[in-house]
Amino acid sequence: RMLAAERLNNQSSSRRIRMPWWANPVADGGLGDIVDPITLEPLAASDAAPFELPASPPLKTTSDWFDARALAAYLVARGCFVHPISRREISAADCARLDAHLRALGERRICVAAAYE
Repeated sequence: RMLAAERLNNQSSSRRIRMPWWANPVADGGLGDIVDPITLEPLAASDAAPFELPASPPLKTTSDWFDARALAAYLVARGCFVHPISRREISAADCARLDAHLRALGERRICVAAAYE
C-alpha cells in the first residue's frame, strides 16, 4: 500500500512545470546564461522560443541566438539586413525563416521578408 505522503509526493512530481529547452543549461542543450545581443536580456527568461541566426555559418556561436521579435524590429527599423554581431549579410531565406518563426509565436505585425524586398 502506498502511504499518503508517497502519494502526495508522486502527485506533486507529476505536476511539475517543464522548463522550455532554451532555459536549460548549455551543457543540457539549452541556452543557459546566453543573453540576446539586442535586448541584453537572458534568453532563458523569455517565454518565447529564441530564433537562431548563425553569425558565421557553419560555425555555431553564442551570437547565433536572438529574441525573434527584437531581431525583427531591429532589422525592419534599420532597413539594413546584416547580422547584428558578425555583420554578415542576411539572405531573403533568413528573413523568410524569421517570419515563419514569428508566425509560430503568433506575431503577425512584422514582416521581415517584405521589408527586405
